[in-house]
Amino acid sequence: EQGYDLVAAFIGSEGTLGIITKILVRIMPLPEATRTLLAVFNTIEQASRTVSGVIGAGVIPAAIEMIDGTTIRAVEAAYNIGLPLDADAVLLIEVDGPKAGIDELQQMLADFCQEYGAREVRIAKNEQERADLWKARKTALGALGRLAPNYYIQDGVVPRSKLPYVLQQQDAIAKKYNVTIANVLHAGDGNLHPNILFDAREEGALERVKQAGGEILKLCVDVGGTISGEHGVGLEKLDYMPLLFQQADLDAQAKLRDAIAPTRILNPCKMLPQGSKCGEAAKSKLPQAIAGNVDVWI
Repeated sequence: EQGYDLVAAFIGSEGTLGIITKILVRIMPLPEATRTLLAVFNTIEQASRTVSGVIGAGVIPAAIEMIDGTTIRAVEAAYNIGLPLDADAVLLIEVDGPKAGIDELQQMLADFCQEYGAREVRIAKNEQERADLWKARKTALGALGRLAPNYYIQDGVVPRSKLPYVLQQQDAIAKKYNVTIANVLHAGDGNLHPNILFDAREEGALERVKQAGGEILKLCVDVGGTISGEHGVGLEKLDYMPLLFQQADLDAQAKLRDAIAPTRILNPCKMLPQGSKCGEAAKSKLPQAIAGNVDVWI
């Protein structure tokens, strides 16, 4: 098909182009079989290189999740799942698809992990064991409350081949700002979730944390990534949009928004840098927009 991809533009607009009132979806059948394994590593570099190796070999699992040593110890203290406290990282890998060949694929992934330095690979033998392996990942964020009363989570994305370098540089950023970072990654997508731990009652802590988070986002862009994989730009990442786009690009995005929703009252001030008076301008246009119905409705 030719022309503008307005569906993608609308979905990516974070509500600035309109409100979705109806969605038609195609239901996919459940996979015939699922296999889950957890690999334990002595270093986070080994784990991140494993991710690059698996993807580079053309194997695309349904999920490759990573948690680092800081998170492992928090999870164990809270839930006693059975993860080794001296490990620096674990990978949770899941594959699904037809029954034919899935056991061979599972073994291939286990071999990959051991080749890249995994000291242990646990394979779920049934649904309960699968749930137990996933528990480490699903309880990770809640467990971080044992380490600090507050955390600031970022959402940058990097090429998977850059994971070892980025995680190394992230450690340097943590030392620079004297903060602790607990990593929970959608590693198979290159989607970072560094949780910067802090105590908001400490004077200057929040500012240091925000500066560290900003440097992490800049690092993501510098290696060919982007500033958000899931959470969006919203207000928080407005100042980082110029890292990705030149002014002409931002102006083109603004023109599209103004062609569809010229009053700018829909989720105002989000995504595109608009200046400090954006909120006041949106409020002033609200009565006019309601009375005039000038926005496009589809």
